[in-house]
Amino acid sequence: MGGIVMIEEVDTERRETRYVDMKIPLWGLICALAGGGFFIVSMYFTTNQTARDVGELQGTVKAGNAQTSTLSSDLTLLRFRMENVEIDMRTLKMVPAHPKGAK
Repeated sequence: MGGIVMIEEVDTERRETRYVDMKIPLWGLICALAGGGFFIVSMYFTTNQTARDVGELQGTVKAGNAQTSTLSSDLTLLRFRMENVEIDMRTLKMVPAHPKGAK
């Protein structure tokens, strides 16, 4: 038996497949669903209340804008009247004073 014997090394790499088996207890599942349900219901009512608040604020802003416009027009009218009064005062200051004995 004289010869060279070649030994082939076979790469016997075995792939191990691992499965994760999750067993969730019933109480954990119920708690998770209850928490999610509570979150959804609370968000619904919070969003609904926020929508009502925004509607009220829009009404308040519209009323404030109308009041501001009214006050602005009143202020413009008062400025016009003050300018007329100031012009009248300047005119009266230019008129010479009458002597006390003259009629």
